[in-house]
Amino acid sequence: MESFKLYVEELYLLLNSITEDKLYFELPHFKLKLFSIDYSNGELLSMEALENLKSLEGMAKTLLGREICEEIPTLDAFRDSLLSSGVLTPLNLGALLSKINIPRESIEEPEEVYLALDTNVFYNALLFNISHLLKYKPRVVVSHCTLNELTHVFREHLKPGEVSKLRKILSIYGEQVYTRNTRAQKGRRAAAAIREYERVKTLYKVYETRGDECRGDKAIIEDFYRYSRKFRGKLLFLTFDNESRIYAYNKGIRNLYLETPPLEKLNNIPLHRLAELIYYLTVNFLTVKITGDKSWVKLYSWWRGQKIEEATGGVLLAFTPMASEVSGKLVKARKMRELVEFS
Repeated sequence: MESFKLYVEELYLLLNSITEDKLYFELPHFKLKLFSIDYSNGELLSMEALENLKSLEGMAKTLLGREICEEIPTLDAFRDSLLSSGVLTPLNLGALLSKINIPRESIEEPEEVYLALDTNVFYNALLFNISHLLKYKPRVVVSHCTLNELTHVFREHLKPGEVSKLRKILSIYGEQVYTRNTRAQKGRRAAAAIREYERVKTLYKVYETRGDECRGDKAIIEDFYRYSRKFRGKLLFLTFDNESRIYAYNKGIRNLYLETPPLEKLNNIPLHRLAELIYYLTVNFLTVKITGDKSWVKLYSWWRGQKIEEATGGVLLAFTPMASEVSGKLVKARKMRELVEFS
């Protein structure tokens, strides 16, 4: 079957080709159904992910012990996909917006607030997802420790022991898609976080700290502490990790702990978030199958021979019976975009 590559923002063209009505999402290598939606309005028609992922995780622990491989699909990874795509938002998003959506030289905040970002803020793509809600864009400080960490983790591939565990599970479920060359989930998530960092730089004024050593889990906060003593302005440290929040508080750094929302109240997938959701599902689960009323497609976030710029640029590999037709549409769409940008 033919394959082709496409960017996240081009996914809608693909989806329009495979359906006119409903879309069904599943993890094909685990034969696990996730959910289905009405493609006209994003209404959730079914949500099998909660029960199926819990069942799979329980079975994996029975077979492999408590130390299951991180590649085994989990409910946490599903929630991460929803959060990173902007389908879910932090419970206290309003509190964050009230602190940063103010003009510079404001009476309320005479001293400008700079956002100091923990690494998990990039993993969860927070700043890109809320950018449309901001009338005033705050300035952003990024620790060199975060950039070093993402660059290092990006290189992680599956270890032999992890591949063995996956093959043991997949011998029950079916499709063997993992090898020692497969980029690990940590590496794929780091690639997505690097993509988010590049997007943040196009939307906000970003300052990077400088330094040499980054030792220990609290290196980022220590870096921000040193930085805060050298410049004018208030730092507001954003994190999804409560321990990091406490450590920042003890260092005297203003902070906000971002609260992860529950899954139970989800009843709609906003269509403008759907492409990002598909992307993050492939990042967390390697491959996703989407079936429409006209055809289907399998999407991969990693493949043999993948280039670094593809991994960090939001490029996916697609397999579908409609490959020739969709590829032709993509070529025309890209030419039209080039003409518009040139003019």
